[in-house]
Amino acid sequence: MPVYKDNQGKWYFKVSVKGVQYLKRGFNSKSEAKENEMLFLLEIDKIRNIEIVKLYSLIDKFKEHQKKKLKPTTYYNKMKNFDKYVVNNFPNIEVHKLTMQHFNRFRSRLNKEEIKEKNRMLNMCIDLFEYIDIHYDIRIPYAKRLDKFVNYIPDSKILETRNKNIEIDLFKQYYHAADDYYKLLLLTVYVTGVRLSELRGIEIKAFNFKEKYLYIYKVTTGKAGIGKSIDLVPKTESSIRKVFLPDGYIKIVKTFIKENGLRKSDRLFFSENKKKAISENSIHSHFKVIEKNNKLEHITLHGLRHGIASYLYHEGISDNDIGKYLGHKKNNVTMDVYIDLTKDRQQKIVSIIDKFIKELD
Repeated sequence: MPVYKDNQGKWYFKVSVKGVQYLKRGFNSKSEAKENEMLFLLEIDKIRNIEIVKLYSLIDKFKEHQKKKLKPTTYYNKMKNFDKYVVNNFPNIEVHKLTMQHFNRFRSRLNKEEIKEKNRMLNMCIDLFEYIDIHYDIRIPYAKRLDKFVNYIPDSKILETRNKNIEIDLFKQYYHAADDYYKLLLLTVYVTGVRLSELRGIEIKAFNFKEKYLYIYKVTTGKAGIGKSIDLVPKTESSIRKVFLPDGYIKIVKTFIKENGLRKSDRLFFSENKKKAISENSIHSHFKVIEKNNKLEHITLHGLRHGIASYLYHEGISDNDIGKYLGHKKNNVTMDVYIDLTKDRQQKIVSIIDKFIKELD
């Protein structure tokens, strides 16, 4: 069978078996590509003889691979759970016939387990299909599209152990070391609890200054697997929400918008083009510089998001209300969301955050 040369001067081959396309790249010579094609076809013959194109046969190969890597006791325990949670939740069909529905069904069947176990099994599922991709060039992308499980309600036991004063002091150190752009970015994450993708998706038109809220309806992410950032609708219903804003924050945002000449369709946190969001790398790089230049303890944006949860908890706000404010769903109940915050409870949270902003001066 023919082999091919790509634009970088590397050789590759491709074959089709039962409608599944196999592609191997990166060979230095034509002869090397042909030799590996022959070896691959021999392996495929073995595969076809034992029907390894079906999922369970590939799982057997994956287990053999794991057995070579792991200690016997580790392998036994890992495969015991793997069989129970992963293998038993997938049908033994030809791999290319698997659909996203199969993967969603697998994920939903994990719901009753503890969160650590759920994510462990989710990762094992991803490892399995990465193995199939790497060793057999059968690309099944659905495993990587599964969302990780998270603790939706802030755990009051964890919040009780966090030192609110230390967290505030660290935030203040970063805040005062930043320029106006990153001061607002830090403040936005801390006082609204937005995720990084939500932060990047904020447009000026998302602010309703009359009603004093920020409407979260868009996320901007670079993790869609297409090599660039795209705008998406938030993945859960509860993530589309109104975040009510304190007067102190509104004043800072209005000043920032005016000084930067931002229009309604512009991003709050813009790149060189005001209609395009700042990149994740730019944000992370800038905070690394602040951290290094000022010899500060490391913080993450995700940590800042939990910071406001801790602050509110220590100020007497219930973990349920904190979860609603942060746009979370009810833990372990996928379709249920928290009851809406009453106006009084919203105002109480906003007042506490306004007090925090005044403490920054």
